[in-house]
Amino acid sequence: MSEKLVTTSSSTANIEIIHRKPEFDFSGVPEQWLATAQASHFMHALSVLIPLTERLVIQRLRKEAHRVTNPQLRAELPQVIKQEGMHARHHRAVNKTLVAHGFTAIPKLEAIQAKAFDVLERWMPKAFVESIPAAMEHFTANISKSVLTEQDFWFGQKVDTDASKFLKWHAFEELEHQAVCFDLYKDLGHKSLPFSLSLILFWMPISALSIYIIQAYFLAKSRKLKSLKHWQIYLKFICKTSPIFFTGAWKYSKKTYNPWTVSDKNIHQTLKEAMKSEWVAWEKSS
Repeated sequence: MSEKLVTTSSSTANIEIIHRKPEFDFSGVPEQWLATAQASHFMHALSVLIPLTERLVIQRLRKEAHRVTNPQLRAELPQVIKQEGMHARHHRAVNKTLVAHGFTAIPKLEAIQAKAFDVLERWMPKAFVESIPAAMEHFTANISKSVLTEQDFWFGQKVDTDASKFLKWHAFEELEHQAVCFDLYKDLGHKSLPFSLSLILFWMPISALSIYIIQAYFLAKSRKLKSLKHWQIYLKFICKTSPIFFTGAWKYSKKTYNPWTVSDKNIHQTLKEAMKSEWVAWEKSS
């Protein structure tokens, strides 16, 4: 069989996917390490869900690698798997630290998530199951772009901690490999329109609901939902961040769609230059 005469989105953008191995110590990080308690607990809620989703992405990429016909995509998959493995490892450390600080419902929340994905993989159509990595990467890419382009909102004037450095590193790598899982979905022969519809009808509401409910648990546990004022701040945060979950689905249905738009490439290059010292440190850990 002849190989497809197309390149993947990442190679078209000339974005190199690099396996970096930085180390972080979360033991001394305060509970509110971002600009607000709402921002901090939003990221804590994400951390609860990320280890399993990263593992599912890794498993799916490994399972489908032998079916990939595009040589550039075949070369990218191992690097994405290594990146995701490092992300999951650090998020497990974050979650362990959070449990130690009294957020003891985390294991139960992780178990609920595992059961839900088990049901999906058992009962949903094959094309839907094979789209799961692309769906997960849609949200991590959106969150990463928000973190990297709206740093005043997320970080404010807070002094950098290992948690904030980890978040920036994770966001950079998610942006770096944002195209690969969708490229894999397309390389396996699936159509874009059903993927867009699955995001709109299923993944968008489920993902938003899951994150905001878990965030509410963290806020309540931290006594940040005990008054009407607290609830007003929380609802304002939801309004500000909800576009992360509810935008971008239709773009995949366009035949000419490429995740690496001019805007995305500019974001990647501008931030790489603006955060040169951090980038150099991460590159040394490769």
